[in-house]
Amino acid sequence: RKRVFQVGHQRHYSKLYRAVRDMVQGGRIGNVTAIRAQWNRNDQVARPSPDPKLERLVNWRLYSEYSGGLMTEFASHQIDVANMVLAMPPEPGQPRRILFPESVCGMGGMDYPRSKRQKGRDTSDNVHVIYSFRVPFRERQKGPDGKWAFLPTGETYLVRFVYMSIMTNELLGPSEMI
Repeated sequence: RKRVFQVGHQRHYSKLYRAVRDMVQGGRIGNVTAIRAQWNRNDQVARPSPDPKLERLVNWRLYSEYSGGLMTEFASHQIDVANMVLAMPPEPGQPRRILFPESVCGMGGMDYPRSKRQKGRDTSDNVHVIYSFRVPFRERQKGPDGKWAFLPTGETYLVRFVYMSIMTNELLGPSEMI
């Protein structure tokens, strides 16, 4: 239909994150055993609005009519990082094969008392989620061409991706550990 669609995941297009993906998939750092990510901010005070009629637009992340909350605003970027590094390296002429979690467990909510300016907020102020990915185990072996390669053994193992986002303390800010 002659349309172009692009998801704006900043990390996906970052040279740094692509280099990490290539190092993982190329076997330079071994099998990934865990991923931890967080995007913490100290956002309890809503931004001032020049006009009360514009409050919901100025503070759009606080309202579900404009925002999907912490999972869509912040977690989606870091879930993309996990997907990038856990994707199977492409076979010649084929795209990367994305792995999907086999289970997800999470919780969150509007648990922290809100200021007077945030009384109408209806998106969560915290989320805590654990994803379990079943990943092919790979080990360093000589490939058919006689060169060393990081090849699948036929076995699999679980990688846990632990994600947290809180809006009451910016310690550690946005970061990932693989």
